[in-house]
Amino acid sequence: MFVFLLRNAIADHRITIRAITVIDGPHTGGARLVVDKPELVKEVLARAGVTCTSTKCLALEMPTTPADSLASRGSCPCVSAGLKML
Repeated sequence: MFVFLLRNAIADHRITIRAITVIDGPHTGGARLVVDKPELVKEVLARAGVTCTSTKCLALEMPTTPADSLASRGSCPCVSAGLKML
């Protein structure tokens, strides 16, 4: 239900959700979104009565090639950025 509220609240504003994580607990729930227009999302959700905050994050767009073959060639964005693949 919560995800549908989020989707419906931002659907009319042509906002792209690039990633979503939904957290569900016994007494509360929440979601973390990575979107292309964060300030607009905050405004839209506030008007819909949804409490929200924003934080900065690091996001990498990963290719759809298996990580092992990319890491061995050194062409993986994580490897290029100096991040270790564990």
